[in-house]
Amino acid sequence: MKASVIRATAFRALKPRLFEPIIPLKLIEGLKEKYSFHQVPNVIDQSATSAPAMFHLGELKKGDHVIEVEQLLIAYIGLEATSIGVATRSSTDDCDEFLENLLDWAKETYKLDTTPIHPNAYHSALEAVLAKEIGRPFEQLNLIGKAISSLLSAYGSKGSNFELTGFTMHIDLTKNPPPPIPTPFNIERRLGAKFEENKYFSQAPLKTGDHKAVLEQLEKILLS
Repeated sequence: MKASVIRATAFRALKPRLFEPIIPLKLIEGLKEKYSFHQVPNVIDQSATSAPAMFHLGELKKGDHVIEVEQLLIAYIGLEATSIGVATRSSTDDCDEFLENLLDWAKETYKLDTTPIHPNAYHSALEAVLAKEIGRPFEQLNLIGKAISSLLSAYGSKGSNFELTGFTMHIDLTKNPPPPIPTPFNIERRLGAKFEENKYFSQAPLKTGDHKAVLEQLEKILLS
């Protein structure tokens, strides 16, 4: 399997309205200076309950290693939590390293309690090229595709060969799972790619390395 990272995101849930004691512009300027963000919000709306304050294109330098940050988001989730998320094009490991650096800085500079109140959360988006097409283990479902293709042919449509293009897995949200609620795992054929290329787009609520391991496990099933 060949896999490339499209986006990697990590989140921390901290105590509610964590940055409220800090003058918003002071916090913005502090983050801009420390991480060289190219774009910052004009002001953090302390009354916002959903819209995050967004910082774009920053970096963290640690020796020869440079973590390029695509986006940093800070949001107050009502009176429940402060959510901090960071996105990169490299890995969730880089996201974790950046977040730990940011929280250590906030704790030291502003004397804030940066202890997470919920487990860490992740979102990984990958492009993967698999050795076999994904419909192989699902012959019974492929019979449905053949039935649809046959009916379309009867309508006069030509070349409509329906195949399984992916699947989604998630939890039962009606059982009120505790936060953080994971995003679905899904894998779908990459738009614009020929079916014979076996190129897929996959999203998962996992670290980058774990996401790749799950796709490798899927590939083994397809090859068996």
